Amino acid sequence: MCSAECYMHLLCLVACVNKVNSILIASVDEIAMMEEELKTNTELIKKQERLIQGLKKELKDRLEKHNTELEKVE
Repeated sequence: MCSAECYMHLLCLVACVNKVNSILIASVDEIAMMEEELKTNTELIKKQERLIQGLKKELKDRLEKHNTELEKVE
């Protein structure tokens, strides 16, 4: 049989386990939020990369057009 002191230690242990569980749940929630933020940022970066590629192509095409016009003038 456990004494009153044994029960007190057991209650303390249960309280500690509950606290650790709370911390772990909060950490899992934070990780999930960070993963969602990472996903959002990754999608934004991909969109920006596509935009940059489009702008680079447009600038390249303009440069070729101007060079062609210059060759005609020369």
